[in-house]
Amino acid sequence: MRIGINVPNDLLKRLEPLKQMTNVSQICRDAIQTWIATYERAIERASQDGMEDIALRLRDEIDSYKIDWEGLGNEDAKIWAQLASLKDFENLFHNMGVAKRRGRATGIWCARIIPGTREFGERAHEHKEWFERQYEIDKNTNHQQQAEIEYTRGWLSYITAIWEMVKRGAELKKDDRSINIKTE
Repeated sequence: MRIGINVPNDLLKRLEPLKQMTNVSQICRDAIQTWIATYERAIERASQDGMEDIALRLRDEIDSYKIDWEGLGNEDAKIWAQLASLKDFENLFHNMGVAKRRGRATGIWCARIIPGTREFGERAHEHKEWFERQYEIDKNTNHQQQAEIEYTRGWLSYITAIWEMVKRGAELKKDDRSINIKTE
């Protein structure tokens, strides 16, 4: 594999007289090898020094600062449901059906924004430091995207559960009416 390195101009000027007797690529390879060897010795030394317990303690501290994004979605959905009208619920599920038929992912965006409710963007802003910390720990994961997926799953599941309660209640009333009609 080839990689490029940046060398300041003044360092290149100082290297110029040595170019005839040295291989710059070899110097770079040797420097990288030295750093790798030092790091590998440090791993071995830390293990011999019993640092696993320290690492586990620190890992537990990281884990204790987890955010339940799904739970936050539930909380915000509860507030939305308390403020929403029947028409808001009907429109949400209608919009989700349309999105699904068009091959689009459904989401909170299908719901009307109701004053007094919260959304993922506000929650993400509240936990800005958490995102920064997660990025420092793992740069290869899009923590914002993952959190939004969990939040949305919590929000939609909570709202869907309420809507199913509404539909079940309507069916029970319908059954009660048919029993009353037959007995009269």
